[in-house]
Amino acid sequence: MLNDILIINKAHEKAAQTIFDKIMEERKEKYIITITGEVGVGKCEVSHVLGKLLKEKGVMVKILHMDDYYKIPPAMRTEWRKKHGIRRVGYEEYNWKVVNRNIDEETRDQAGWL
Repeated sequence: MLNDILIINKAHEKAAQTIFDKIMEERKEKYIITITGEVGVGKCEVSHVLGKLLKEKGVMVKILHMDDYYKIPPAMRTEWRKKHGIRRVGYEEYNWKVVNRNIDEETRDQAGWL
């Protein structure tokens, strides 16, 4: 995600608005929202628009780009997956210790959120 350029279009805005409307309808205290999909489908764009909508309503937001937390570097991931098989793809590919540490750090410094 580092140094990526976001190109936001109407489809991203519509998807973000749909998620936002659901969140505002339910109005729970805390959410974890995941946006998944193949490379290049607009996950970052949707999360960015959604984050802006939520922040405008005073909701604290932290966006984690999970591509930054893979144990295997991007250039090696396809070969690793071919070698280890589909059953090894998913949850265990991420460095959850680092993910949780970053969430904890952000929780302590909420002024830095989005």
